[in-house]
Amino acid sequence: MRRKFFVAHREEILGQAAATFLRIRPNARVGNYTNQQRDINAEVLCASIQTLGKESQLERFAPTHFDYIVVDEFHHAAAPSYRRLLSYFEPRFLLGLTATPDRTDHSDILTLCDDNLVYTCDLFQGIDACLLAPFHYHGIFDEQVNYKEIPWRNGRFDPDELSNKLATLGRAKHALREWVRLKQRRTLAFCVSIRHAEFMADQFRKTGVKAQAVYGGS
Repeated sequence: MRRKFFVAHREEILGQAAATFLRIRPNARVGNYTNQQRDINAEVLCASIQTLGKESQLERFAPTHFDYIVVDEFHHAAAPSYRRLLSYFEPRFLLGLTATPDRTDHSDILTLCDDNLVYTCDLFQGIDACLLAPFHYHGIFDEQVNYKEIPWRNGRFDPDELSNKLATLGRAKHALREWVRLKQRRTLAFCVSIRHAEFMADQFRKTGVKAQAVYGGS
């Protein structure tokens, strides 16, 4: 029996992968390796990197235990936990999947697959093939915020300070004016925090616009 291994960093992805494997091969033994369930001898094993990326868990398997390894969200593979896993196992075939191969820290994740690029499809190819929806992008000057005043910590703006700068009445009015100018039927607005999302939704509602803040647990 050839064993397959699917690894990801989120439980939702693992569940979707297991269901997909079963649709393709209904009789296959598909198992999970998480904190709650550890089907070591499954034909197809779906595991979270948080669990199996630890040395103590890797050692429960022989390096050649899996013939085929699929790593989803492969842009995370530069992280120590993924590198530990990839250096430990010796599969006959390794497949990395990602929709965002270009990392901001310029890590070359392709070298982790011996520079073997099987398939690539960029944004505009996806639109031309009708796999992605076409769009118009508008860059709008943010006249209310001086980002130089916001502390930069651990590779990003300080989240509390950023939220304080963005969740202001003047900026909300500016966003509303631009939304009225460019809006179509429905709008999805990304905010920097729950507090920012609640604030912006409230400001839009005050003008008669149907708006709702949506986030985990809401």
